[in-house]
This record gives sequence, structure tokens and C-alpha cells, in this order.
Amino acid sequence: RRRRGRLVGTVTVLHDMEEAFRLLEVEREIKVASQRASRERERSERTEHRREEFRKLTRFLESVIENIAEPLFIQDASCRYVFANEAFRNLAGYSRKEIVGRTDHELYWHEHAGEFSESVRRVFETGESAEFPEMSLIDREGVPHVTRTVAAPMKNEAGEVEFVVGITRDITEKRRLEEARLDFIRIAAHELRTPLTSLKLGFELLARETRGTLNPEQQRSLDILSLSIE
Repeated sequence: RRRRGRLVGTVTVLHDMEEAFRLLEVEREIKVASQRASRERERSERTEHRREEFRKLTRFLESVIENIAEPLFIQDASCRYVFANEAFRNLAGYSRKEIVGRTDHELYWHEHAGEFSESVRRVFETGESAEFPEMSLIDREGVPHVTRTVAAPMKNEAGEVEFVVGITRDITEKRRLEEARLDFIRIAAHELRTPLTSLKLGFELLARETRGTLNPEQQRSLDILSLSIE
């Protein structure tokens, strides 16, 4: 303080800045927390986006597997069905709820369950694809279906077999056509054997009666007839 240009004293004002510094620190912490929350939110949004993309892909793959024409199933290490597509359910005569979670021993074709389950376990043990022996699958209406199954292992990142996926083909109609073809061949062979036998006997008689009396052209025709009958 000056009086007539001469310093006569000073006035000192003290401010307690502790609260101000505390508010600044709180503000800084809030800013850091806000930035951290923003990063977490962005990361969460990216994760959720990836999850949604994964869900879409999963739904797409499930739809593809569900609607393929070939009967397809998936079994776990306990030989329990974890999935069966529509074609397989139609073949077996079961709904999804009725077949998922069950083993072959609990289904209508239980008489063949041991052989089928053994083939599934072999895929788990070897980690290689396999073709199962033909078996008769009896649906819930009691109708037998001759089936042929090809199965392959589903492995995790460690190379361990977690599931077995199989495709079962209904070859009942194919077997019926093969039997019809064989029946036709048997019938045709039987029906042709009698007239051919008569022709052969007639030819042998003709050959004996004409031996030495035919000219070269006639003998050539007779030889061709012999080859045709044979």
C-alpha cells in the first residue's frame, strides 16, 4: 500500500486451493473414467456386432443343414443325438424333441443299435471317416428302410473329436430295383434255356447229317449258326 508515493505496508490475501485442486482431480478422474467407459462401450459394441454376425452365420448354416435333401445327424461321444435334420426325422418318423438327447438303443431300430453305435465309436477312436454296414432302419410306423450311412469326425482346435456327423441314405428303392433286375435275369435265363437247348440239339443233329456234304459257303453258314447258339 502506498501513501504519497511511499510504501507503507502490504495486504496479503490467502486462498485455500485444496478444494479447487480436489475438484480438478475429480474432474480429471471423471474424464479418464469417461474415456475408459467410451472405449469399453466401443469394444462392447464391436463384440456385440461380431456376436450378431456369428448368430446370423449360425442361423444360416443351421438352415442349410436343416433343409438339405440328405438325412443328416450329429452324435456326441455318448452316441446321443444332438442334431437331426428334417430329412433324417422324416426318415425315422421322429420329431426333433423326440430324437435329440436319445441314443439308438432308445429308438425303434434298437435291434441294430449295437452295430450302429459301434461304428460311431470307431469314428471317435480313429478320428477318420467311415462307411457303416447296411442296416434296416425301422421307422415308428413299422416300415423297414434299408440304409447306408457315411460318418465323419468333427474336431476341435486341439484336434480332438467332439462330435460325429453322419449322412444316411435310404437305399430301399435301389435294393428293390436290384432284386427286380436279378429276378428278370433269372426268369429270362430260364425261359431262354429251353428253346436254346432245343436249337443246340437240332444243330448238332444237322451237323452230323450234313458232315462232308456241304460246300464252303454252306459250311461257313453252319459255323456261324453254331457260334450264335453258343
